[in-house]
Amino acid sequence: MGEVVPTGAPRPARAKVRFRRLQRFLPAGTVLELSITKHDTVGQYTRFRIRRGASPARVDRCIKAGAKEPVRCPSPEGIAEADAPSGSH
Repeated sequence: MGEVVPTGAPRPARAKVRFRRLQRFLPAGTVLELSITKHDTVGQYTRFRIRRGASPARVDRCIKAGAKEPVRCPSPEGIAEADAPSGSH
């Protein structure tokens, strides 16, 4: 398994990055894993599994600060409900 580690100036959070060496035919069953992390922040993990005759299967996860393994990201609905004021006046 190879590892691509970008170097140089930091990129904006939504910058698009192209990996020209990966722009080729990948056989079914190939798995690409991308981890984007920054010290003391929640990172992002994405896995693509190449499928024959279909779009790649994609899995998105979060990487908690200081952790090595990806976990399910909290749902935006759950966060909004937790932040909402209680019903008492």
